[in-house]
Amino acid sequence: MENLRKYFNFEGTANRSEYWAVYLVTIGLMFPVMFVAGLLSMLGGLLGVLLSTAVLVFVSVSLIIVYTATTVKRCRDAGISPLFAL
Repeated sequence: MENLRKYFNFEGTANRSEYWAVYLVTIGLMFPVMFVAGLLSMLGGLLGVLLSTAVLVFVSVSLIIVYTATTVKRCRDAGISPLFAL
């Protein structure tokens, strides 16, 4: 659990391999989640649409926070202003 918290933390630095690993995991998770949410919304009627929307919002917000935190840390590590990430 402690290892997972560092990805939601905006303090510190991130090396290149950590940045690219987060990037690839983000891309790798979004496509299957979007596919499953699409199937759920097609097959589940109104409840499926609501459930798939909730899942997409939760996963998207979580991944955006993780990716932004890692980008801010990487900018800091590279000597660039962290505001560049925004």
